[in-house]
Amino acid sequence: IRGRNTAWLDDPKAAWNKDSRRPAMIKAVLTAGLYANVAVGEEASDQDYAQYTWKDATSEVRVHPSSVNRGIGSERKPAYPFLVYHEKVRTARVFLRDSTVVAPEALLLFGGTLDVQHANARVVMDNWIKLKCDAPIAVLFKYLRIALDADFARRIQRTGATRWSDGCEDD
Repeated sequence: IRGRNTAWLDDPKAAWNKDSRRPAMIKAVLTAGLYANVAVGEEASDQDYAQYTWKDATSEVRVHPSSVNRGIGSERKPAYPFLVYHEKVRTARVFLRDSTVVAPEALLLFGGTLDVQHANARVVMDNWIKLKCDAPIAVLFKYLRIALDADFARRIQRTGATRWSDGCEDD
């Protein structure tokens, strides 16, 4: 595409850019696409500032020094203790590259298998990601996931154009 006029790609009125100014939507899509590449931050309780230890499903990890997220969890507290990432690299340590902080709601909707622990008021995802959540809310998320999965499957199986606008049925 080099040397060609590509300004039309960034047109905010274009259908493909409809949600480009909605970070929560973009992060939800990233969560759906990058799951199971998740790291969970655990705040150190013995410090006066937000020092996090990041862990993925297998080991302790750190945000890569060249990342825009460098310092998150040590120099500044993240909005949520969850990162999705594209790449994990081992040098002297294991680093995450191309990462973004995501909301727990995005994980609940687009993450792994949910185990609702009613007595403990928490949800455990894929046997390792623990989220505080009242049982009735967690059950609602499970039902919403079922509805979303059914809608996505229906749209994928149908041939022809799919309209994603609110309240519209497919052609």
